[in-house]
Amino acid sequence: MLLQPSLAAYHLMDLAQGERRVLEPGIYCASESGISLGLHRDPIWTSFMLGDGLLNWKTTVSGKGRLALNTAGPVEMVEITDISPCARNAGSSWAGRRG
Repeated sequence: MLLQPSLAAYHLMDLAQGERRVLEPGIYCASESGISLGLHRDPIWTSFMLGDGLLNWKTTVSGKGRLALNTAGPVEMVEITDISPCARNAGSSWAGRRG
């Protein structure tokens, strides 16, 4: 995988076979050939209430291999409990509420 210079940072992430992730818009950069790309759409009402518009499409990645994510800086993997993630397991669900 050859990446071009960027003002942002790259985060390399390994996916295991059968693992699927939903990425926030704009962070997918590149991946190995074993990674499959797809689309995920959040429910219309949820997307609208969170201020993301009516149709909020996100990139999904699945398969076995390594992918590069375009990030604003260093990435630290933490367990998310009450804020929206930039990449999450496809089987997980979360809800947001405007304050």
